[in-house]
Amino acid sequence: MKNKYYPDADVLEMRIADDNLDYGVQASDEIILHYSKDDKLVKIEMLDASKTDIDETEWFQAAAKNPAFDFLKDPKEDIYTLSDGRPFHDEK
Repeated sequence: MKNKYYPDADVLEMRIADDNLDYGVQASDEIILHYSKDDKLVKIEMLDASKTDIDETEWFQAAAKNPAFDFLKDPKEDIYTLSDGRPFHDEK
């Protein structure tokens, strides 16, 4: 991943792949997701980057809308069960 910050515009650009850009989707007020022709996530732009605090939920929502993860909806991809291991509980 390649990151570049443009201070004059206060934009953080996160380049995930080298594919050509085809279209963009505004995932939130601060986030624009850019995709290739085959719906692969290529670039993420964060507007007002120095003033923006994106929480984990917002990132998850943006990823859930990303067509690059549509393959996970296929029941064949659900290969794990509760009997595959012990639940993980984060100590707080």
